[in-house]
Amino acid sequence: MNKNSERIRNLVLMAILAAMIVGLQFIGGINIGPVSITLTLVPIVAGAIVLGPVCGAALGLVFGLIISIFSVTGRDPGGQMVFAFAPVLSWFFCLIRGAVTGLLPAVVYRAVKRKTLAAYLASMVAPVANTGIFIAGMLLFYRPLLEEWSAGQNAIVFAIVGLAGINFLIEFAVAVVFAPAVARVAKSIGFEKRESAPLKTVTETEKDKPQEPTIRRGKIKFVELSCPRCGAKLKVTPDKERAVCEFCNNEVFLYESNDERS
Repeated sequence: MNKNSERIRNLVLMAILAAMIVGLQFIGGINIGPVSITLTLVPIVAGAIVLGPVCGAALGLVFGLIISIFSVTGRDPGGQMVFAFAPVLSWFFCLIRGAVTGLLPAVVYRAVKRKTLAAYLASMVAPVANTGIFIAGMLLFYRPLLEEWSAGQNAIVFAIVGLAGINFLIEFAVAVVFAPAVARVAKSIGFEKRESAPLKTVTETEKDKPQEPTIRRGKIKFVELSCPRCGAKLKVTPDKERAVCEFCNNEVFLYESNDERS
């Protein structure tokens, strides 16, 4: 798959995941008694795993933007009170919180070599970051509002138990169970951010060594070889002096045999 096709496929996947985030936020959580189970973090984590940090952060921004809109419009009563307390700060806080929630899973996934373990660790990081940043922000920037809500209780305990509580545990479990599965499905149908192969440094000694068996045509020795960067078969250009890989655009120069030059 060439770069343009890969870019288009990844943009399609990102659009699908962004639409899922918006849809899941509009639907809201699945209410089971007093517990509300939200699935919104699943597409964020899956996108971060498959598409990398930039796309993960972008999906997180979509998440933060929807939360902000819901808060301003009153769809989220608690969020509306937070925005009324500090409107400009709340916009920045929601967007940064969302971006970090999408960025960290991608960073963790890339840092861990065992990818099965990496997928589960990335899924754990997202709800921890989302809830942790929320609690820290409430304590740092909205302490008077938090103390008003706590009605005399310890503000820190209220933030952890009252605001996060069992909903965080459910959110954590859902992300860990579903996000790696969604990422595996996306990879299995071809959606994956591929890293560019590192450039290979050729020494003077390596330049003088033929890489593959050669075929003689006239007085010029043409070299049949694979691209040293991506391994694809090379095609000789009309000037018969160089080969350009059509997959990664790597350029390899051919040479003439010293004893056969005209």
